[in-house]
Amino acid sequence: MRLVLLFGLIIYSGQIIAQEGVVDKISGETCTCMNDKDLAEMERIQFETELGDCILSIASKYESALNETMGLSIQDQESINKLGGLVGRYIALNCSTLFAKMMDLYQEDDTSAEQPDKGQLMRYRGRFVVLSQEGTFATLHLRDEDNSVATFLWLAYFPGSEMFLGETSGLVNFMMTVTYANEELFDPLTKSYRVYKVIKRVDNQ
Repeated sequence: MRLVLLFGLIIYSGQIIAQEGVVDKISGETCTCMNDKDLAEMERIQFETELGDCILSIASKYESALNETMGLSIQDQESINKLGGLVGRYIALNCSTLFAKMMDLYQEDDTSAEQPDKGQLMRYRGRFVVLSQEGTFATLHLRDEDNSVATFLWLAYFPGSEMFLGETSGLVNFMMTVTYANEELFDPLTKSYRVYKVIKRVDNQ
């Protein structure tokens, strides 16, 4: 029995390493592909087009490995979105020149009245529904008195996060208050800069 468990652990570990390996290869080659271009002169639309072309063309070379290790297909939009999130995380951590260009292109425009307030802390009170895992980060779901569900992204440590580190099923319907801020995060594959409610604090009351 111990031998069977050991073999199972070895196989599982190998699958994780294989998944990380193919994503790292795609991400690394995407960085090289973009860094070989004249980033300094690129405007936003051209940048988005070039980045999307780099990711998809490189991912096509690893389509078989993506399917075998992660069940992803570049023909499927949901798979592309998931891959884009993984590549984006790699870029932020390992591709400083490309990431700096992205930040430069998508920094907040203070003159736009249509942009939501960012950095301003707001509060939402509701009952706990679920803590879901989507890709790398977790999302907190709360339901208010009107039965509407709001979602909040967990990106970094915040006061009150300790209550979610263990089993969360016992928190269902528990009333809590979330302090959050609207923040924009760039998705390179969907070519959009989406606004998320990012958690800054949670109080169990």
